[in-house]
Amino acid sequence: MAVTADKYELPCFVADSGRELSKIVGISEPYFWDLLHKSKPYKKLGMLFLKIEE
Repeated sequence: MAVTADKYELPCFVADSGRELSKIVGISEPYFWDLLHKSKPYKKLGMLFLKIEE
């Protein structure tokens, strides 16, 4: 899930996999996983990536 990188963390995109979300956002999959694991925002679009488990 991609959310805004502010205090509200509003949802931007939801996908079933990291591969799908990285394609939607337009970044490489390894870079996506790096941002996810480090909990760093993607500053170009102002998004933070979160892993949601059922």
